Amino acid sequence: MYLNFSDSSPSQFLAGGLFSIFKPRTFTSKKRVTYLLDIGFFELLVIAIIGLLVVGPEKLPKYIAQGIKTLRNVRDMATKAKDDIVESAGIKEMDLKKFTDLDSKKLADNVFEDKPESKPAQQKKFDQDAT
Repeated sequence: MYLNFSDSSPSQFLAGGLFSIFKPRTFTSKKRVTYLLDIGFFELLVIAIIGLLVVGPEKLPKYIAQGIKTLRNVRDMATKAKDDIVESAGIKEMDLKKFTDLDSKKLADNVFEDKPESKPAQQKKFDQDAT
């Protein structure tokens, strides 16, 4: 796989091509946008520069493509493993949603709710002839 940099600069390639493989997740607070494994833009830029120096510009696109392929395979294996565990444990998706939709107020109401008292267990009479 050969990438042509003639139409774009390497920085445009890194900004568009490399970062598009990582799905950015944004937070509602004022945190920065983070990428894979909580690595930000500048950390990825440093990794790309080191990779460029170590590998060279000719082989770098090949290694990036191999890295992307490996990441996808690992992600697919993790998803399949999770699905197998859920299936073997007999957990249905609805059961999982119950745990994610827990409401703390409802839980507190259920804990402090007066429940009918249970009856004490009846004691059986000891029969000496039974032994």
